Amino acid sequence: MKLLVDECLSPRLVQLAQAAGYAQSTHIVWLGKSGWKDWELKPLILDGDWTFVTKNSVDFFGGRKPTPVRKANMRMSRSMPGSCV
Repeated sequence: MKLLVDECLSPRLVQLAQAAGYAQSTHIVWLGKSGWKDWELKPLILDGDWTFVTKNSVDFFGGRKPTPVRKANMRMSRSMPGSCV
């Protein structure tokens, strides 16, 4: 997995990821993309097969907050114990 850490988070996270075995991880600033909006980064993220690490994911939902998954919306599958549908 390649982690791409957003500029809103510390570059120290990349160092921790690399030390944990995610050697290809990097930071937005190190790629020269500082100041880019998250939605502008989307092609880079997808084309580079990155896992994007950010604290402001609302940028990817068009200004609306994502709907949280609630336990009430999940039901257990009888055919596969431990799985949810």
